[in-house]
Amino acid sequence: MQPSFLKPVLTVMLALFAFYGIPVQAARDYNIELVIFKYSGVDQYNAEHWPDHWRIPDTLKSVDLKKIPAEYRSSIMRTGSNALTLNNVVKTLDESSRYQVLTHLGWRQPGLNKDDAINIKIQAGQVYRRITPLPEPLIVENTENQETMPATGSLFITTGDHEPGLPAEPGKPVPIEYEAVTDTTGTSVENPVYELSGNFMVVISRFIHVYADLLLMEPVTLKLEETAPVADAYTNTDSETLVETPKYHLIYTQPDLSFTTLQGFNIREHRRMRSDELHFIDHPLLGIIVKAWAVPEKE
Repeated sequence: MQPSFLKPVLTVMLALFAFYGIPVQAARDYNIELVIFKYSGVDQYNAEHWPDHWRIPDTLKSVDLKKIPAEYRSSIMRTGSNALTLNNVVKTLDESSRYQVLTHLGWRQPGLNKDDAINIKIQAGQVYRRITPLPEPLIVENTENQETMPATGSLFITTGDHEPGLPAEPGKPVPIEYEAVTDTTGTSVENPVYELSGNFMVVISRFIHVYADLLLMEPVTLKLEETAPVADAYTNTDSETLVETPKYHLIYTQPDLSFTTLQGFNIREHRRMRSDELHFIDHPLLGIIVKAWAVPEKE
């Protein structure tokens, strides 16, 4: 039990600390290294049914390691290629026809909790340019920098009114066409579509937690399936027949077509790992190898 005369002293000390500020220990830095690869071939795409619509990860406030914003330059630093530790792993993957490495990158960041953690922007793989005119999509807006991005994606445009020149009647689905861009940096393309995009976040608590929110865009060929006219028993008061919405088969192909449409696949993963542990996240379409370790205090 504290003596009663200490209470006023403690009160004054706390007030002084609140006014002048108490030194706070900075978050310890961590090195992160990440390798993402996809499995070659098409069997894994045809193994199950995938939805025609997908969610586009919001990267408007994420940190792009290729151009780190000024407010993060003192806390986040990209690792040079000569300092990466998983080059032998990447070399092994590249030598196999079963895998295709999409990105290999590393960075240093402070070890932050989930509320303060930073999303790292991922943009990798083949770059595509959309050919089909884009109608007004559902938009996510960032009022700070006035950037916009679509919040959802689809194989088709299905709005009632189409842009002039689209080869379809109002209300009919129109496949959205893309073409591959030879300049894979995407710098010369307006609103490029990356084969792999999204966010990767590292959270430090008792364990290291990694969160992947990615979108994989892969070429598909659409084959129209003929459907017979069907009667609408609920609204067809004039005994007219209504044509059912066309159905399509998806045929997955290699990305060497001059133009095609793209199917999106959402990959959302969360894993817990220990420091300096090489961790593998397996997904039917992607493999993710990640390693995180604390920077020695002497550095």
